[in-house]
Amino acid sequence: IVLIGFLCSGKSTTGKVLSQKLSLTFFDLDHFLEQKLGPIPAFIEQFGVAAFREREYRLLIDTMPAEGAIISTGAGTIMPMRSRKLLAAFLPQVYFLDAPFQVLYDRMAALPPHLCRRPDFLVAPKESSRLVMLDEYRRRRPLYQRFGITIDATRSSLDVAENIANIVCEH
Repeated sequence: IVLIGFLCSGKSTTGKVLSQKLSLTFFDLDHFLEQKLGPIPAFIEQFGVAAFREREYRLLIDTMPAEGAIISTGAGTIMPMRSRKLLAAFLPQVYFLDAPFQVLYDRMAALPPHLCRRPDFLVAPKESSRLVMLDEYRRRRPLYQRFGITIDATRSSLDVAENIANIVCEH
């Protein structure tokens, strides 16, 4: 089961809840990247976003073969074509956690600064970050929508996990 979606859509939190509900191992791609690379902002500042995406892709390859697992991807994992091809191999077990932009932006704005480790927005000046995020949301949303099943992520992570679990159990 692969969870995709924009920033603050609840992929990590939902993945943890879902893994407990279905008794499956949970892999958080962002967490593993931080373990391997250290703080993502520092890595990107030193090596750039392209190098970050390359490392993310390699980790995705290493993680994807895990059968009987739940994988939470990074928000931008879907951007490189080769990542999309890799994700396509897991259809229909890819779930897009969807919410309106304002909901996601409000969730991110409520995070403590040390939790705002968003690679694609680290290069933007703070005053333009909302516009940059909105532009990225508009670019990425059609890509997310092409994959698997769209899940309403405006509800609690518990409700979202329950919804996905019900779908999984029906198949």
